[in-house]
Amino acid sequence: IPTLVIIRTLQLNMKENFLVSFSFFIFVYFLKGPADVIRAFASASLYLYALSSLAQGRNFAFFFKSLIAISLHYSALIAFLIYPFKKFKWDLTSYLTVSMVLMLIGFGLSNLINSVDLSEEYSSLHPIIFKLIYYLTYYNKVGYQYLNDAHFVFYWLKSLSFPLLVIFNTLHILLLPRSNWSKFNILIFKSQVLGTLIFLFLVALGAYTFGERVLFLLAIGCFILIAEVVTTSGKPNRHLIIYFWLIFANIFISL
Repeated sequence: IPTLVIIRTLQLNMKENFLVSFSFFIFVYFLKGPADVIRAFASASLYLYALSSLAQGRNFAFFFKSLIAISLHYSALIAFLIYPFKKFKWDLTSYLTVSMVLMLIGFGLSNLINSVDLSEEYSSLHPIIFKLIYYLTYYNKVGYQYLNDAHFVFYWLKSLSFPLLVIFNTLHILLLPRSNWSKFNILIFKSQVLGTLIFLFLVALGAYTFGERVLFLLAIGCFILIAEVVTTSGKPNRHLIIYFWLIFANIFISL
């Protein structure tokens, strides 16, 4: 069903580049969406559908679809942040500046966050607040239990493959003209920018898993942006080679 939601969103917004966009969806997300984090993927697909409504100026439909996404996965709460930032214009300088500031703040707060002890008293809190505290404290203190060194290497290669693809895509687009882009593409790009910024902040805070979940949601439309860049680049260049290399690595490591 989530894949059908993605297809419907593409039919509404990507009629000319439907096949290219859907192909990149398969390459980027199939092993990380329908075949892996199923509930989070369902929530993210509804969020992308909600962005389609927001691009059309249908605010009620955006909030309604976002609420359904939240009912599937609590991480979708972060989706509402796109609304106040939808008119903000990003360039490379502002993006790098905000990234560095957020990472410095994250590093500064990391010691304070890590001093919080997850005790039984938190279990009585609302599940959303409990999950937030869990990912910010206990989970990152205990860490992931690796079977051996090879497991450690491949785990992090798998974990980093998607964020690296999204961050590279974001930086690349910031260097390109976007005046002819549709409102939908501009909106999913702004969502992706927001996702990478929150991801970098949470990584600096020591909450990598939390950041990874947020990035997965807010950057759900990255396959559309990659398709846009590939189909409008004019002639082959080194950026396209990097895209295909990162996508191949994403697929190979997931396997």
